Amino acid sequence: AMAPAHKGHHAWVTAPEPTSECSFLLTTVGIIVVYSSIIAAVHLFWLQSETGGAAVPGGNVTEDFWGNGGEPFDAPEPNYLFVPFIAEFWSVLTVFPMAGVHLLRLAFHYGYDWKVKVMAGWTTWMYSLALFSHMTLYTVVNQVTCGSVISNAIYALCIWGGIAGKPLSWAPLRLVVAASCWGICVWGLYHLPFVLQPVGGVYTLFVVQTPPVVCAFFGAMMVYWRHSEQCKSDSVLFWGLAVLVVSGFMLTCAMGLSLVEVYYGASHGVLWPETCGIPWMHLTIHVLEQLGIYGYGVGVTSVEHGLQNPTPCSMEFAFGVVPYVALGTADRPLLNGAKSKSGGAKSKSE
Repeated sequence: AMAPAHKGHHAWVTAPEPTSECSFLLTTVGIIVVYSSIIAAVHLFWLQSETGGAAVPGGNVTEDFWGNGGEPFDAPEPNYLFVPFIAEFWSVLTVFPMAGVHLLRLAFHYGYDWKVKVMAGWTTWMYSLALFSHMTLYTVVNQVTCGSVISNAIYALCIWGGIAGKPLSWAPLRLVVAASCWGICVWGLYHLPFVLQPVGGVYTLFVVQTPPVVCAFFGAMMVYWRHSEQCKSDSVLFWGLAVLVVSGFMLTCAMGLSLVEVYYGASHGVLWPETCGIPWMHLTIHVLEQLGIYGYGVGVTSVEHGLQNPTPCSMEFAFGVVPYVALGTADRPLLNGAKSKSGGAKSKSE
């Protein structure tokens, strides 16, 4: 059972229990095994439906297995260079849903609020879609993937945007802004991949995703400033908002690099194109996004349990560098007479 929330300067009745670093490693291995198995199963199902299970000479059906080469979202990475049914091998490797599944595991391990669990589950969903987007290059799957990413950001605006203060503290306004932004993004995803040049799909990702990312970055800095006094005495909020700001910076850098990739990815963004075909620009974008989205999840968790719904908690760091919010558990006694880090001084927005 989870401990009750504390809304004032009271001693903890419980202490947060750090999750083991081994759990992080086992979860990572589990993600790789499960999603690799799913990819293999999709391939086998396709072969069964297309060839009746008959062996295919050379292990391939055509040079363009899924038949989507040259489609709007076909990035500069050479296709089918290592595995006959994975169009963009390196991109697939770097969009395994590491950020989402780790956040989801922590959410259920500690019993985070349902709003955080929805965010973690949605993050896992959008990365799962991204994996199959890079694997198959189907335009509609890429469009839905990008729409899912934007929906995640809009969800965060609706749920936690009020902490930025007026006018966003008024919930109806947040809903109107969210609906308007979502409608514009859906329109852009439907039309722009076939209009923008060069590499219309990749260009669309930059055009559609950059505005919400940049707004979220500046929003995170605004929230950090608004609650700077509270952060001085609240380590959970301090580290959570700091992680949120750094994550916003990482995601903004990823967006900037994606624009560079649009124009120079084909000529300068791939190492050893004939042998390894490593799309270093695209992989850098993916790494920045994975780190940034994981940090976004940790940040909003600290906002939920350290500000909006004060709960006994602490900010822990696995391996000394991986942040996560640990909630108190009822079976652990109070340690060293610690004071609640999540309740107390009112924020500037109250």
